[in-house]
Amino acid sequence: MTRILGSRRTTRLFVGDTGGLMNDIVQAARREKLTSLLAALHLESALLYIPRHVLIEVERDLAEYALKPRKPVNPESAMKWWRDSYAPYMRVVDVPDDWGADDPRVEAVGNRHDPNAPPEKFSDAPTARLALALAECFVICRDDDLTDYSFGRHEHLELLHAAANEGEKQYVDMMAGLPLIIGGSLAKVGVDGFRRLSPVAQICTAIGAGALAYLWQRNGRARRQIKRVGTEFSGLLQTVGPPLMQIQARLAENQAVWERHSVRRDGPASVSEQAARILAYAPHSGMLAVEIAKELQAPGSLAARTTAVRATLEKSGAFTQVSRGRWQLGEPVIENRPTLKPQLMADWVKRAHEEVALHQSEKKTR
Repeated sequence: MTRILGSRRTTRLFVGDTGGLMNDIVQAARREKLTSLLAALHLESALLYIPRHVLIEVERDLAEYALKPRKPVNPESAMKWWRDSYAPYMRVVDVPDDWGADDPRVEAVGNRHDPNAPPEKFSDAPTARLALALAECFVICRDDDLTDYSFGRHEHLELLHAAANEGEKQYVDMMAGLPLIIGGSLAKVGVDGFRRLSPVAQICTAIGAGALAYLWQRNGRARRQIKRVGTEFSGLLQTVGPPLMQIQARLAENQAVWERHSVRRDGPASVSEQAARILAYAPHSGMLAVEIAKELQAPGSLAARTTAVRATLEKSGAFTQVSRGRWQLGEPVIENRPTLKPQLMADWVKRAHEEVALHQSEKKTR
């Protein structure tokens, strides 16, 4: 989905770990329905980044993981949901070892990894380092090695619901604003066209418009049409009003959710870590080093900061040059666009407000 109104800076940053992602994928595959995580990604209220080892583990282990639940899921279905619906929304990052180097939580996560473990058993330290670089952010995980040090929580469904709810609110705002934008554009075109007319044509146009308005109100049509519009609008409010009120109530309740799940850093961020967070919000076309330097919190002139940023971008594998001089954080997991059927989104909205729909149905049957 391409955002029409608003900015990616209003979006929440998420870091995904293997267990949390595979659980969500299996839930989607089992029910053949959108999860709140997918809804949030589709509505762009969440941007999701994963470390390289998470991508390797999901690709390697998802099919087997799908067979483990009490109600197993077809591995092929789970892999299809992953590759068609989840992966296209994610970017994978080769996390540098120096991100979060001074944070004791990162060191603690790294110490939980058995040094004698086989090569295919990865440490969770890159997930912790990526989360600190992007902080304030939110981690989707179910691994004690991370949750024990406040990198995510086992029970994170409320977090995903909160992200989807924000996306729904932004979508409602966008749809409400479109008529004003379109109407304003058409009005401007009309005014500009009127001004280009000759004085005689302007007078004729004004007289004609006045005559049409007079005839419209004289025969009672205006009164009937205005009354009908009022009736239709009243019915519309009765239909959409309760869901909108529910969205607003959830937004207020979600403030506590964001506080509970937020990952924050205690110390200052390096140039590389700051660049990572800035680029996490970058548009698809990427950002120039000088644009990143303008947002950088570091001493020195803009030229000096730009030089430092450019050197950081060029030496770190965490950043990708998408075109000449323009950079992004990481790279797409899959270049394909996500394939989400419109009815899946409609079904998610219906389920998100089924309590309101049930209440309205009960009122009609009384």
